[in-house]
Amino acid sequence: DGGREREQREAKGDDLGAGVAEHLGEGEGGQRGALGRFRCVEPGAGDEDHKARDRTHDERVEKRPQHHDLIRLLWQQRTHLLPQAPLAWGVPVPFDSDQTVYVWIDALFNYLSAVADIKQINLEHHSLSSLLESVGDIWPPDVHVLGKDILKFHAIYWPAFLLALGCPVEKLPKTLLVNGMFVSRGRKMSKSLGNVIAPQELVAEYDKIIQEPRGNDVLRYYVISEMRLGNDGDITPDRVREVYASDLVNTIGNTYSRVMGMARKYDLVSSNMPQEKYDKLKAAVTTKIDEYMSEYDLYQALHYQMELLYEIG
Repeated sequence: DGGREREQREAKGDDLGAGVAEHLGEGEGGQRGALGRFRCVEPGAGDEDHKARDRTHDERVEKRPQHHDLIRLLWQQRTHLLPQAPLAWGVPVPFDSDQTVYVWIDALFNYLSAVADIKQINLEHHSLSSLLESVGDIWPPDVHVLGKDILKFHAIYWPAFLLALGCPVEKLPKTLLVNGMFVSRGRKMSKSLGNVIAPQELVAEYDKIIQEPRGNDVLRYYVISEMRLGNDGDITPDRVREVYASDLVNTIGNTYSRVMGMARKYDLVSSNMPQEKYDKLKAAVTTKIDEYMSEYDLYQALHYQMELLYEIG
């Protein structure tokens, strides 16, 4: 009957919810899964509370703030992973006309079907297990880059769909690298507000200024320097010009010019730095940068290098 079917759906939702939670690092007893390390500190806790409440567990979401929201959402709405009342925009269930499936089930599987297409695999001739075995050299993804507005679908729904088909936990995407959004003067971009920034126009502007096709590099630098992973960034043409002038022209450009000028004047190029001293200096710089890059923190890696240049200047 209808009541029993709903109970079965809710039980299945609990199973899938538990599976996804374990994948996100929230298994029973704080158990750890095969995910990246995550330091969880309750907001507002004092120093002493930190020691009592800190716990290291595993997660797949970079950066950290969204992780707590996902776990809360998962346990509040875990039965929503399954078909509910029919929706006009839902995907019809072939064997049950009273049910529809959330449209993301169609979109998300494009990740896996695209991999099959790259390997020229006919999906009709494979089960999920044989498909995963056939694409084992490129699946699962090490890092999946996405915007924060679609995090829920990739961190909860996508693993749930795969787990429901019998996909092993170790074959789920390993890490979700979550970007924020660009706003302009603190407001969401929209045509009605007239604050939409066209990146191709900025690129063309700096191609002309530099007189080389380097506008892309200017824009890349701006994005990394002004947008920390997981947070929103603000972009305006005026701000791009400020960063270009202060960082790329004055700090990097002038420092390079002075260093090369002194090297030529005092013949430092031919004398060379002793290899041991050079290796020690290089290790000190690259070790810190590697530490930031291992966390996908391009923002910190870039600003660390800029601080070194400020000291030189």
